[in-house]
Amino acid sequence: MDPLIKARVLAQAGFDLRALGRLKEASLILEKAFSAFTRLKQWGPAASVASNLSVLNLHCCRLADAVAIAREGVKLADRSKEPFRRWWERTTLADALHQVGKIREAGRVFAQAERIAEHIADADELEWRFHHGFRYNDFLLTQGAAGAVRKLGLNAIKTAQQSGNVLRAGAGHLYIARADMYESTVGAQTVMHMNEGVQLICRAGQQHFIPKALLTRAQLFRSLGDYQAAANDLARGIAIAERGGMLLYTCDYELEHTRLFLAQGDLAGANPHFQVARDLVARTGYHRRDAEVSELDGLIARRPLSNTGERKKGARRTAR
Repeated sequence: MDPLIKARVLAQAGFDLRALGRLKEASLILEKAFSAFTRLKQWGPAASVASNLSVLNLHCCRLADAVAIAREGVKLADRSKEPFRRWWERTTLADALHQVGKIREAGRVFAQAERIAEHIADADELEWRFHHGFRYNDFLLTQGAAGAVRKLGLNAIKTAQQSGNVLRAGAGHLYIARADMYESTVGAQTVMHMNEGVQLICRAGQQHFIPKALLTRAQLFRSLGDYQAAANDLARGIAIAERGGMLLYTCDYELEHTRLFLAQGDLAGANPHFQVARDLVARTGYHRRDAEVSELDGLIARRPLSNTGERKKGARRTAR
């Protein structure tokens, strides 16, 4: 087989395995594809594989590796001189920097990506790919730009209706719901958007998107006092995350389990989840969650140990 064709086959196989949630196998194959493209001096495809490897390492909570390979991807993209590659790899790097808590540098890299985007002709495809992985929207919410997130969600739904892109439509509904949650304007429409978003993302079948969607809905249900529904979504999502080795989501889920138990007045139930989350954040360098760990630590320290039997009616411990 021609070496270039072989490299392309490996890259596609790695991408497909990641979508199926088989991250360990995907990592091995993508590394082979990356080496092959680099040997062939195919800088653009090599940069694309570097981006996929960075995201994969991010999901596995190998955060230092995620940042390192993303930086390499930016260099390769610049060598390719392709505007789309140069833009896309910067969004990957910015997201990785955001997760390790380097907010200012992440902001600078996202700004670089936006400047490059001005020279890319296919604006619709650009906007979708920029936002579909929750990259920029996550960052925008940390900057308080919920209005911008809602606008992007509405645009995603509109264009998805024209293209039939299920994942895009689902993400759009989720963005709107997240914006409502951030602004504390939750209502019946928020729940509608959330349920539609989760349903569509699950239907799209890309496993690495599903835990994020279920986690977001669990947070909404908790805020509404529907602890049983929140627990159900957490159980579904963490099963997918743990099966695929998505340690980043495992950490997020442990933090949300902690909040769920605290909302029910169950300190004894919250504490084991908090201990796991705190250890994961410290061990993996997932510093984006440092403030949340500190806040939960304070809440737990101030609460007296409660009787787990005093949980609100209908609530139960989340099955692990």
